[in-house]
Amino acid sequence: MAEPIWATCQRCGAELNPKDDKCPKCVGATNKHFERGMSTSIGMVTEIKWSVRTLFEKVLYDLARQHANDAESAFAVRKHNDEMVHSIQAVVFAAACLEAFINQIGIDKLEAKFDAYDAGKVDAKGNNLATRHHPSVEDKWCDMTQLICGKQFDKGKSPFQGFHGLLALRQYILHYKAMSSEGFPSPWQDMNGFVPEERAKLTASAARSAVQSMEGMLKEFHILISAQLPDWLTA
Repeated sequence: MAEPIWATCQRCGAELNPKDDKCPKCVGATNKHFERGMSTSIGMVTEIKWSVRTLFEKVLYDLARQHANDAESAFAVRKHNDEMVHSIQAVVFAAACLEAFINQIGIDKLEAKFDAYDAGKVDAKGNNLATRHHPSVEDKWCDMTQLICGKQFDKGKSPFQGFHGLLALRQYILHYKAMSSEGFPSPWQDMNGFVPEERAKLTASAARSAVQSMEGMLKEFHILISAQLPDWLTA
């Protein structure tokens, strides 16, 4: 009969042993989700439960990929309004996934100091800042990578360039301002002439690029820090 699982990592779901203070698949210390009770020497059984965190970055990751697929399906049957709707969601969810992921890395590394870092009061090493500087999502990815392994993304190359473009497109969506213009060349062969800017930008191609940027950043991060990809990224 197989031995029951003692605990699992809240981030990637990997099985942990009683002596593990770090997950063998993830970076740094991990919060443990206990699956078994522990017996004391006098025979009493104590059920231990630590807080359980939803892998929200995985939820967002799956949503981004699904909406990119749906955008491509809409494009194939020339339903361009549906294509735009799914593209919007793919972009927003892909950017949200990357923000949620790096925030959790920051929480794991900085622990109680993360809120002060997020508010711009301290730097990534916990040092007080004379002038408040709120870190952007891009700052967080650079800061946490440097903190963990002393390495950096090449901001002039993929996937970081795609990541920068993804965040810009998300900002375009979330802070949309309709400006009069002469229009943009139609991205579709079945629609000639010019279309509004948002229709030219928010296509199935943009949705797929958003997902590729999301996947590229997550994979490159794990390469830089020499860590194994979590199971939800290899499924």
